[in-house]
Amino acid sequence: MALIALPWQNLQQSAIRVAIYLRVSTTQQLEGYGLKVQEEQCRNWLAASLSHVPHLVADVYVDGGVSGKPARREDLDRMTNDIMAGEVDLVIVGKLDRIGRTMKNIHRWVYDVSDRGNVALLDGRRHVFECR
Repeated sequence: MALIALPWQNLQQSAIRVAIYLRVSTTQQLEGYGLKVQEEQCRNWLAASLSHVPHLVADVYVDGGVSGKPARREDLDRMTNDIMAGEVDLVIVGKLDRIGRTMKNIHRWVYDVSDRGNVALLDGRRHVFECR
């Protein structure tokens, strides 16, 4: 199995710039996987996995009460623009379905951001996906 070089391993700046993306629909908030739980999951991953690496949370992007189905979501779009501007090295989500409801939507988003930048997408459950 080949190891991949993650974007922050060759950084020129002093710290990994992390974006945390949170999204809930009304139903999910009622079922307990709300914004607070997602953010704690992401921050716990940072504390456990990147404590030895300089990093900073550049921003927390939140789409509250928004379905995962629409292609356009205000903070997802804002985060995507920040990635394309080279302001983010790592995106952490609690679960990949925060980005899109279907694998097709997730892949489309990954393709779009990888076309413009080198960023890693991390599922807070410990899975890392590189977008280059």
